[in-house]
Amino acid sequence: MKKIFTFITAVLFSTMAMAQTYTYTADLSQLEAGMSIVGSGSFVSDDTFGTVFQNVATAVRSNYLLLPEDLLAHSQTSKALSIGFWVNAGEAESGTYDWAPIFTAYAQQNNPNSWPMFVCQYRGVLQTNCAGWTDYVDAQNVSGVNAVYNGEKDWLADKKWHYYTVVLHNDNAKVYFDGVVANEWNLDGSDGQYQRGLFSNGGELKYICLGGNQAWDWNDFDAPFKFAQLVVKNSAMTQEEIQAIVNALPTGIQSVKTVSNGKTVRYNIAGQQVTADYKGLVIENGRKVLKK
Repeated sequence: MKKIFTFITAVLFSTMAMAQTYTYTADLSQLEAGMSIVGSGSFVSDDTFGTVFQNVATAVRSNYLLLPEDLLAHSQTSKALSIGFWVNAGEAESGTYDWAPIFTAYAQQNNPNSWPMFVCQYRGVLQTNCAGWTDYVDAQNVSGVNAVYNGEKDWLADKKWHYYTVVLHNDNAKVYFDGVVANEWNLDGSDGQYQRGLFSNGGELKYICLGGNQAWDWNDFDAPFKFAQLVVKNSAMTQEEIQAIVNALPTGIQSVKTVSNGKTVRYNIAGQQVTADYKGLVIENGRKVLKK
């Protein structure tokens, strides 16, 4: 009886450990389960990724890709959240999207939007109001001031693909551009410095948008960008992990590990090994291959 109990206990703990790990990936080449296009965005051909989501900016809170509603519901135990994706300004002119939201999440569709909410702005700043709140102000930034990446500091002005990542863990938050920290904040957990509600109550944020749907009643146009290769994890991605993704495109792709035993090994852009029937951009024995 003791052996059976020990075995059952081991299985339960193993199952719990497995349940604590969550990774969502979508190459954004087509609609997948739980997705829908709001407004006039579409999937378009792209030389780097094959097919990507192209958003438009014709109005406020009108154009974005709606994502599966459970993406932010898995961080209660890990107290961590990472969101990453490739983004390209495409044909949009620098200066026309200075205040655009790039990733937003709310309890439901509203106009104007209200809390609970989590918003990532294109210019490199954040806002959380979910069972506690913080505006990630200058005083909380490790540099003493928030760097704002619009106007002359537009990080998308070169019309190339760039990798955006936000990593939240306990009382720390970081925004990365291409694997380099753009802003970092340390919070003390007090009122106005509290992001842990995003971990405990993130499941309340079911209306999750890529590319638009600005916060409050702010009249900023949706982001007219191209998007590819979305990753959401309930863990804190390290700078090394992010840089590995960045280095894989477009020129670093040849530097990934290969095998010499004749077997074909495939990875997606999130670094996860995939099977032969995987669709999208993969790294196959060290080479970038588009699987259709």
